[in-house]
Amino acid sequence: MPTVFGYHDVKDTAHWLASPKREEFFGPVGVTNIRTFVDPQQPTRVGVLMNVPDMAVRPVPRQP
Repeated sequence: MPTVFGYHDVKDTAHWLASPKREEFFGPVGVTNIRTFVDPQQPTRVGVLMNVPDMAVRPVPRQP
């Protein structure tokens, strides 16, 4: 199973870390072992590492 890492900048690191949205968004397509990281030298840069069973499947955002 591929392991994927992504990173980006956020305004509120504590809010991003506490958010359940990652599991809500990626869980339905089988993504597991979602782990979060914060760059110790730039605390607004965050990362996510996850196991993706099928790289061809894309999550579909929910409508508000």
